[in-house]
Amino acid sequence: MEPITTKKTLYRRDTKTYIFTLKRKGVPINLTGYTPYFSAKTVPDGTSLFSKAGSIVTAAEGTCQVTLSSADLATTCENGIAEVMVESAAGLQDTLGQFYIDIVKDIKTTWRKSIFPI
Repeated sequence: MEPITTKKTLYRRDTKTYIFTLKRKGVPINLTGYTPYFSAKTVPDGTSLFSKAGSIVTAAEGTCQVTLSSADLATTCENGIAEVMVESAAGLQDTLGQFYIDIVKDIKTTWRKSIFPI
């Protein structure tokens, strides 16, 4: 696995589906028979932020997805670490990528109906 060099920003209480194309040396990994997982924890003490099973979108192309709910992203966090891992039916696990994350507050705005008339 390559060293961690990227950082992603997630927004607290958002519900979002993330799509990953998993590759090894630039070639998509065939995910037939595997279950993808997306997990994150805090860097300082290893407290779990979330751990979600995903689903396969296109196995032969290495594409999978996971949906994080507002409950999964309820806690703000700076300097978390996340990983995408797959597991076979036999229980064999393979971590395919890690990256740093921040879970930040979003800006809550109140809109007036008169601003955008229908």
